[in-house]
Amino acid sequence: MIIIIMIAILMIAGCVMETTPNIVILAPLLLPLALEIGMNEVHFCIFMITSLGIGFITPPMGLNLFVVSGVTGTPIVSISRYVFPFVLSMLAIALMIGYIPWISLWLID
Repeated sequence: MIIIIMIAILMIAGCVMETTPNIVILAPLLLPLALEIGMNEVHFCIFMITSLGIGFITPPMGLNLFVVSGVTGTPIVSISRYVFPFVLSMLAIALMIGYIPWISLWLID
């Protein structure tokens, strides 16, 4: 349950801020919690970056939506309709990374 709450926090934070400020603010707060539930530091970092990446394309404040809108000239509302399958797939990947540590730690093991 804690992993799902961390994904929700990171997605919401990723919607409204860039990755670097989110890492500086949230990593010191969430890392002790992640260590307490048995996550490796490397595993937590990969999980955090993946979860923050979901926020970049999540409507209505996803920063990448504004970039695509500026490049193509298409309104954000039109772009948001096509983002849903990508958000679901990225969410599934973040859940897999969170619950199956081997996915992110196979190289260092």
